[in-house]
Amino acid sequence: MAGGSTETEGTWRQGQSYGTGEEVTNSYQGQGLRRYRAKWWAAENQEPGDPAYTSELEFGDSKPWLDLGPA
Repeated sequence: MAGGSTETEGTWRQGQSYGTGEEVTNSYQGQGLRRYRAKWWAAENQEPGDPAYTSELEFGDSKPWLDLGPA
């Protein structure tokens, strides 16, 4: 869901930045709970699951979140 997750939907919190290697769960726009890892520092407004900030490639792009699959 846009704007972050609730306690039952994931651990990502809007307004909090995440450092390299930190893992969170999130249900972006209600699409189902998935796991994500920060490839490097992720800003507080870069929601995991958002295609602008999320990739399935560990290297070779500028997106800070790596999609690890369903939680």
